[in-house]
Amino acid sequence: MRHRISDTVFRFAKRWGVPALVLAGAGFASAPLEKPAWAAVKATLPELSAETLAETAGTGVVFGTLGGFRTVLADVAWLRAFHFWSERDLQSCEALADLARALDPQNYFFWEHSVNYVAFDFPSWIVSARGGRRVSPQVRAEIHRKAYERALELVAQMEKRFPGEGKVFALGAQVSNVKTPLIYGEPDFEPALAFYKKAMESRRAPWFAFLSYATIVKLHFPERVPETERYFREQLAAAERRGNAGRAKILAEALDELLRPETD
Repeated sequence: MRHRISDTVFRFAKRWGVPALVLAGAGFASAPLEKPAWAAVKATLPELSAETLAETAGTGVVFGTLGGFRTVLADVAWLRAFHFWSERDLQSCEALADLARALDPQNYFFWEHSVNYVAFDFPSWIVSARGGRRVSPQVRAEIHRKAYERALELVAQMEKRFPGEGKVFALGAQVSNVKTPLIYGEPDFEPALAFYKKAMESRRAPWFAFLSYATIVKLHFPERVPETERYFREQLAAAERRGNAGRAKILAEALDELLRPETD
């Protein structure tokens, strides 16, 4: 099992690691351009914030004034958020990330990275600022609990913003898998299963949602294996009837994972 997980992680890192490094490098390389651009924006719109945008939502006042410039402004706001992220300035980073999403609410990149900031980076910074290992387990758990709740709030907003998008649910599952052990001392797989189930039933369902669901059920809820097997077989038959070879292949692999005996 450990080898299969390691292989999956390696494939994921191989596919996405280089683009992530390129994005990070682009962010640092753009730093000299970022400050003058942001200064010009602030001089033009000194009162702009996520709160003021929320107050005028539905009136068209701000968006009507900005027009197509709002996506450019959103990019500049995100560059500033990334700058403050690199300096571990939580309040400024969060405020600018909120502003970027408010200006360009259909930008999935902004939402996904905001969730990751809130769920993983911000609580780590808070614990570190309070003394790191000297912080009591109870206080650390509470910090992570609040971060988890806030991250799930963002995921819920994403579900409305990107209806039926499988990767939104997969993101919620991944956050749940990482955060619940930090809160409760051990994983709570129920939230992740619920998210993965939604991901499997959505459009453009991520392939790993099927395998993750099968693995969690097999290892932690063996009493659910029969019903999960029936579900996968029904979905496989439906995919084959529709001629959806890609989905059928993924379902067959998930079924194989579910029924394969563990050999450590």
